[in-house]
Amino acid sequence: MSELELNAFKRAIQREKNARKSAEQLLEQKSLELFYANQKLQEHNANLEEKIQHRTRQLKIEKEKAEQLAHAKAQFLSVMSHEIRTPLNAIIGMGHLLLDQNPRPDQLDLLKSLHFSGKHLLGLISDILDFNKIEAQKLELEAIPTDLEYTCRQLSKALNFKAKEKDIQFLFKCTDDIPPVLTDPTRLGQIITNLGGNAIKFTEQGHAGLRLSILKRHAHAVEVAFEIFDTGIGIPEDKVDQIFESFSQADVNTTRKFGGTGLGLAITKNLVEIMGGSITVESKINEGSSFRFSLYFPLSDKSITKQEIITDYIPKGKTILLAEDNVMNVKVAAGFLKRMGLKMVHAENGQKVIEHLEDDKTPDLILMDLEMPVMDGYQATRILRSRYPHIPIIALTANATIEIKKKALSAGMDDYLTKPFDPDTFRSTLHHYLTHKI
Repeated sequence: MSELELNAFKRAIQREKNARKSAEQLLEQKSLELFYANQKLQEHNANLEEKIQHRTRQLKIEKEKAEQLAHAKAQFLSVMSHEIRTPLNAIIGMGHLLLDQNPRPDQLDLLKSLHFSGKHLLGLISDILDFNKIEAQKLELEAIPTDLEYTCRQLSKALNFKAKEKDIQFLFKCTDDIPPVLTDPTRLGQIITNLGGNAIKFTEQGHAGLRLSILKRHAHAVEVAFEIFDTGIGIPEDKVDQIFESFSQADVNTTRKFGGTGLGLAITKNLVEIMGGSITVESKINEGSSFRFSLYFPLSDKSITKQEIITDYIPKGKTILLAEDNVMNVKVAAGFLKRMGLKMVHAENGQKVIEHLEDDKTPDLILMDLEMPVMDGYQATRILRSRYPHIPIIALTANATIEIKKKALSAGMDDYLTKPFDPDTFRSTLHHYLTHKI
């Protein structure tokens, strides 16, 4: 190799060394950059993880606070419901008793006004509580074998009494033979009563009514259409979409003239939807309105006996033990029981009930309040059930919720009545348990 070629070769080797050195330096620089970037990423991830954990803890605390607040609100409303319904039981119950004592014409008018006001106040309280349950998604439905035609006919009869006060009629029409179904008759009755009551309220002449018909029959279910109609004042076209909103009425003057919370139709719409249906309305000013909804009902495998209330079929002389700590409620219950020809024994708490039975004074039926001092109704019932399994025990309470009803039945009670109680329901319940073996 010549010296020229050797020098060229050396220069080539040097260039390669320089290139390698530059590449190593660049690699080292990139490695350092990657190292620092990775460190920053780890620090960022650590900060992010800490932020996520901190936010998660915050959300957990906020969720717990919200749940506590919701529970406190529900507890408050339950307590307030009980506290309000208890004196209302006395007002409405004593009103019933006085109306049955042949009052003078001037007294009759006053008593009817008193009774109406008590029932109206009860309706407002029930609306507020139901609205709260729906908002909190706490409303539960029961599935009870029900004769729809009979149930709706009875509701229509009650609405017709109200309609007659305005010299109008509430009609009932059922075009099909509807088989027994499973539903929540209380909530269905609430829907029909709300819509029917509104139909009567806003109708000055003519009529209102309820129409039932089968839309479709299935192998194990039936779809039923409901229509509540009237010849009343109607709803303005631009207000139809607003009437189902909470605290809303078609006109501010409506509240002044007809009263109401503005919750009735909102609750009705929600109840229909909870039961799996939807509600629509057609209306014309000064011609009337028609509210329609349809519901899908599973068929019941139990036949339904239509039980009219038999006013003279309460066995006379039977002994009812009333467990109740409120003096006014004792007076109301005593008045109704005396009117039915029944004897009443009073115990102011659960412990007194047990002591009474231990003295070999066995009653034919026990009406058990749930919230009492010393020993409440639940504890007393659990003790009694182990010793006296065949005595009917019926809860009689101002706590009008499904949760309380379930709790009462799980404690061993046979049935559940709410205060203020309906006299006909009270009578029919006592009739059932005093004439049937448990």
